[in-house]
Amino acid sequence: MRVIAGGTFNVLHRGHRLLLAHAASIASHLGIGITSDTMASGARGFPVRPFRERKRDVERLLEEMGFSGTLEIREIGDRYGFSLEEGWDILVASRETKPTALEINSLRAEKGLSPIRLHILGMVLADDALPLSSSRILAGEIDTEGHLKRPVKAAVGSLSPPKAEGVRDAFSLFFPSVETSAVQVEPPMDQPMSIEEILMGARKRAEEALPGDGSADYGVGIEHGVVTLASGGHLSFHLCVVADRRGLETVGVGPGFPVPGFVLERLSGDGDMSSILGELLGVENLGSGEGITGLLSEGRVVRRDLVKWAVVSAMVPRMRMDIYDMEIL
Repeated sequence: MRVIAGGTFNVLHRGHRLLLAHAASIASHLGIGITSDTMASGARGFPVRPFRERKRDVERLLEEMGFSGTLEIREIGDRYGFSLEEGWDILVASRETKPTALEINSLRAEKGLSPIRLHILGMVLADDALPLSSSRILAGEIDTEGHLKRPVKAAVGSLSPPKAEGVRDAFSLFFPSVETSAVQVEPPMDQPMSIEEILMGARKRAEEALPGDGSADYGVGIEHGVVTLASGGHLSFHLCVVADRRGLETVGVGPGFPVPGFVLERLSGDGDMSSILGELLGVENLGSGEGITGLLSEGRVVRRDLVKWAVVSAMVPRMRMDIYDMEIL
């Protein structure tokens, strides 16, 4: 497969590596267009390294990746490069350069050439959910992996300690340094009893937590609820919504467990599962401690654990937005 990609590659970062890795994985002949010094310097407000250095870095990276096909690197002086030539099968581009990729196929049609297949990778994000870019790296905001030079800040839409602890545990799997804050959010109902109600509660918590802490990168909402299974049983689980300053929301769920029948019978009135079970069994502050799961599992699994994995599930798409938002046209 003859595959083409292009860019400036001024400071090689995670976004470049993912783009080149995808292109190399599907190519037997890989063509890379690297902008000339004149083109690169004219389009950017920061210093650009000489073409020969940028070319050398790309060659070294592809060698490290183990690319064994034919490599063709050319200097280009416009955004089309050599994509208007015959013989190319696939163009790999980023979300940012999708308009140019579409324009290339229009120009190919005008020249009587067959369209080139487009692989458009989703935007690669830094820790703060903003795009990873060479300009941000050069400005000292982030490193080449997209990690901030400060802790990532998550605002949790609840004053519950297990929720804050679970969020911190989850975020620590993704980011080197994390700070959390608790923002009080009034839940829309006592005990959500459907997936729609659980999602509504989690989204409300996330969306109100983010502005509630003006310095946060993320708003995190966790809601616990009960759903009815087709078999007639009932499952309790936590659902998480993670919102960011760009308006992107991602959703995940944690492990579930069966609801005791006598608790379910009492959920038709006021109160939630924790308060009902705690009152019946004489356990105070059940919801702010180990939770129902901790009680039922005799401490083997506590609420903090369930929250953690709900948050982890919601964070998964953010780690590989290049795949989740990928388009093949």
